[in-house]
Amino acid sequence: MMYVFNVFPMFKRCPETMQKMLSVIEKDSPKLDQDKEFTEEEAEDYCLSLLLQAVCNKTLGDTEKAESLLQELLQFESHLAEDIYLATYAMAEMGYMAMDKGQYEEALQWLDRSCHAHTDYHLESFLHYRIHAAIRHIQTLSSIMEQVSITNSIPKQQENGLYPNCSMSPPTKSPSISIYESPVPPSVTT
Repeated sequence: MMYVFNVFPMFKRCPETMQKMLSVIEKDSPKLDQDKEFTEEEAEDYCLSLLLQAVCNKTLGDTEKAESLLQELLQFESHLAEDIYLATYAMAEMGYMAMDKGQYEEALQWLDRSCHAHTDYHLESFLHYRIHAAIRHIQTLSSIMEQVSITNSIPKQQENGLYPNCSMSPPTKSPSISIYESPVPPSVTT
């Protein structure tokens, strides 16, 4: 439930607590021998452990370890029946990590894959809400970056330092800009 309600990011300021949590998860993690037959329940328990370990490692800043755990989880996607949400959450986490690295195209691919890979699983709407928020964040960042690159390509006027005929230039009459005139949406600044 801590994962579903997105509590893990709050532990970034408490790495000792997160490390203890990770130790408990690793200690109690079921072992799976891929050379032998295993049940769906064993695969699902193992994948849940992989997801939680990945999120803990991500919170601790070890994204390489988190990515490898999520990739391992995705290898078991075909073995998940009742807990298929584990695969979709893993795909979403891959998207969030790509977004954090500034790899927005890859992030959008992972998020889209997560959104459409499976349906009718527990708490699907929670995941879709988080995916939608991440996609909106990427779109907002892309819009801002586009506006900045347009502004940077316009030559400055020598006498007053403003960009001529640019909507991002502050008005010359009043130096204040209301949030309705600002190029940055209010949700980004808060």
